[in-house]
Amino acid sequence: MTPSNQNMTPTQKWEILSQQQGWNDQSKLAIMESFMSEVGLMSSFLKYAQEVADDENNSETAFA
Repeated sequence: MTPSNQNMTPTQKWEILSQQQGWNDQSKLAIMESFMSEVGLMSSFLKYAQEVADDENNSETAFA
């Protein structure tokens, strides 16, 4: 990482790294899932994803 990258957000750094490596969305998803599993965050992520799904489903029903 060059000194000019020090002020970048982690998201910006991730995008640059992904581009440099030539990772597509499928590769990035696999890397993220592997990381979440390895550090024990998959359960927390699943809870978050379920909440998002519930919100989406409730929003769709409310406007139907």
